[in-house]
Amino acid sequence: MRAIAKSAITAVILGNLLLGLPAAADVKSGAFLAGRAASMTNDFAASFTYNRRAMMVDPDNLIAQENLLLAYVGLGRVADAIELADQFTGDQRDWQVAKIIHTADLLSRGAYDQLVDLFDKGFAANPLVDQMVLAWAQAGRGDTAGALATLELLGQEPGLRDLSILQSAMILYAQNDPRALEIMGDFKTDLGGFGPRPQLLWALMLADGGDFDRAVAVFDAYFPSPLDPELIEVRKYLVNQSVPVGYLPQNFAQATGEIYHAIATFISAADIDPNFILIYARLAQFLAPDHVPARLIAAQTLQELGQYDLSIEEFAKIAPDHPQYHNAELGRADALDAAGQDQAALQVLENLMRRFPDSPLAFMGYADLSRRAEDYDKAIAAYSQAIDLFAAQDQSRWGLHYARAISYERSDQWPAAERDFRKALALNPDQPQVLNYLGYSLIEQRTNLDEALDMIDRAIRQSPDSGYIVDSMGWGLYRLGRFQEALPYMERAAELMPVDPIVNDHLGDVYWAVGRKLEAAFQWRRALSFDPEEKDMQRIRKKLDVGLDQVLIQEGQDPIHQVADN
Repeated sequence: MRAIAKSAITAVILGNLLLGLPAAADVKSGAFLAGRAASMTNDFAASFTYNRRAMMVDPDNLIAQENLLLAYVGLGRVADAIELADQFTGDQRDWQVAKIIHTADLLSRGAYDQLVDLFDKGFAANPLVDQMVLAWAQAGRGDTAGALATLELLGQEPGLRDLSILQSAMILYAQNDPRALEIMGDFKTDLGGFGPRPQLLWALMLADGGDFDRAVAVFDAYFPSPLDPELIEVRKYLVNQSVPVGYLPQNFAQATGEIYHAIATFISAADIDPNFILIYARLAQFLAPDHVPARLIAAQTLQELGQYDLSIEEFAKIAPDHPQYHNAELGRADALDAAGQDQAALQVLENLMRRFPDSPLAFMGYADLSRRAEDYDKAIAAYSQAIDLFAAQDQSRWGLHYARAISYERSDQWPAAERDFRKALALNPDQPQVLNYLGYSLIEQRTNLDEALDMIDRAIRQSPDSGYIVDSMGWGLYRLGRFQEALPYMERAAELMPVDPIVNDHLGDVYWAVGRKLEAAFQWRRALSFDPEEKDMQRIRKKLDVGLDQVLIQEGQDPIHQVADN
């Protein structure tokens, strides 16, 4: 249900909100071309610099104007975007992004009568956003009944009931109306698409009203064994009879940010251009500057867009005493790593491990980074700590045992690696990655080959288009001397992964084994062209010089074919 409904809802939310641009423009400067290129790659800082420069040369350049507006939004400079949008004329004024920004500006200024009048006269930007803005404007001018009726009508649309209920509750809460608690209390489902936030809001609303006992009871009913540090921290606040900042709006104007945060959250799981999510997150931040969840969405989206410096900056703005600080620091470490600042990322995670010694998530992140850096001893130690922390919470994670097994295997500690691989399989018996990795490792060790092939066969049935797994099956059959059976698997693997040096090398070996030596040499040359590791490169060159059989003899193995004595 969720997948079908959500795709339809996404279409409603996005409407014609395309970041498309006018078909033609008078190109008068190199700054225009640089600005357009920067906009296409979501480089908001460069787009701001060059498009503003282009407008100095050509003030009527519509493309530069619109790209500059998007750059302002991306940088979080929504007030500047509003000022620029107010200068738009003609068809440009009808651009949906500009119209949505215009209504957000009216909300920020409390121009509720003007908004209602605007919609009464047929103003339209986006069907869903318009209805939500109208409801908040109606409530802002004192027509709460009209606002709830507008949202009730919206909730009749397929898949929008949850959104309607959440917005209704927030409007009532912003007006200190106790019906907000009734609405949240009567809603028994997950409010799907919004994560744990609706349940947190209900508990925090109760706490804000002084009913801390019920707040804790509501929290525990939804989160009986919380593992997320955010949830653990929120519960501490509630037990200590206090309310964390950054969740509940402080006034009606800030509460209007819930329109845009709700949309950003809801569409964040959809497969759409992240620019859409960022626009709504930035508008939520504009209306509610202390809206920490909106800041977190903006930071995550900036990272997805490859704007790592901006992402790191946003993550760093979340205060250490906020419950979402732990998640923000995990995000900052990930953004630092993506930006190539691996040592800084490790430092962030080390600090988190010290501050939250009972939370396994920082240990997991530290272990993953260490493993990618081939620092396997540190990775193993951190994975072990994470495994123990989860065990203390009666949790088992197959992925941790799998990752630690890889670290053991890469550091030549095979008995320990095999134990972890088999533990991962015990926890998740049909996991194709584990089946493949263990099966392939057994093949490379030339032990338990029948069991290894059975594992890979189980994996390939689940992931028939995985080049790695198909390659493992072909290689296992090759190791067993079943060369003709291996051939179609290896050819298929090369189709799936045509530029992988290992796959091409393996295919060359299989061709050699079935007597197709010219094709074997061709595949080995292809493998060399794809930058294999140094030891593999040397071995491939030897095979091209003297043939696979001679290489096997030099390695102390039996040749595939009879080799004449020299």
